[in-house]
Amino acid sequence: MLSQSPKLQRAMEMASDKPHGDVIHGQIYSYTEKCMDPEAIPHIHDVIYATRRIIRPHMLWEHTQDLLELFAHAEAIRRQIIIDAKEAMVWDQFYHMGTHDMVDGRRLDERDRKILKGMLKNDGTLRETYRTVVLHVCWAHLHYVRRSGQTVPTLIRLFRQYFPDPSIIKSKSAHQPLASWMSDMSQNEIPVYDVLREKVTDFLVDAEQWEAQYLKGQSKQMQGSIRSTLEFQDAFSKRFPLLVEWETLINILDRHLGKIQTMVEKLNNIFP
Repeated sequence: MLSQSPKLQRAMEMASDKPHGDVIHGQIYSYTEKCMDPEAIPHIHDVIYATRRIIRPHMLWEHTQDLLELFAHAEAIRRQIIIDAKEAMVWDQFYHMGTHDMVDGRRLDERDRKILKGMLKNDGTLRETYRTVVLHVCWAHLHYVRRSGQTVPTLIRLFRQYFPDPSIIKSKSAHQPLASWMSDMSQNEIPVYDVLREKVTDFLVDAEQWEAQYLKGQSKQMQGSIRSTLEFQDAFSKRFPLLVEWETLINILDRHLGKIQTMVEKLNNIFP
């Protein structure tokens, strides 16, 4: 069973500390935090709550990696549900043959089988959504950092974390540990990752050239001042729009978490 990571703990602490939501949210968080088992994988309700505290009403970009880790925890919950659903179907089929007595539990009825089959049928689609959201959140954060004129070392560090060389992902070496949202990438997801990584690389190169032209003739002091203006940031966003608009992306993320919550509830109803 997955333990609660330090980053996740910070995300949950941040969720209760930030006052930008309603007061009642802090009260709800205090209750859920008290009930959480620190040695267990966090409940999907806790993950959803902490996630929404980061993305609503506006994105807290400094907690992007906490957001990604929370999303990776949600995917771990979903993958465990798929494992449990497969095992339940196998054992049900085994006992359905009628040659063995049931030692523990119960046989599934037709409604239960339909629910579990639906979960298994949607596994590939939900996995693709997860991977797509992760990669585009990474891109969006790099876009924000580049647009807001933060330091080059910060940009390089984030790029290496979000889009490491594919050989590192393939090797899964203990000497080059990956973040939770990257370490679970499967081999058949790497080609899609390669394509997006190349697009992000092109974006960073093109943005550097565009900015140099935009600030041409300005002193270094003036360049820093210009980068901080809304005019510059708006011009940057128009020249380099995200492939997926941010509001669309977080709506997809939120709906995805809702689907996982529904899966958890359905499985709990079948096996209370």
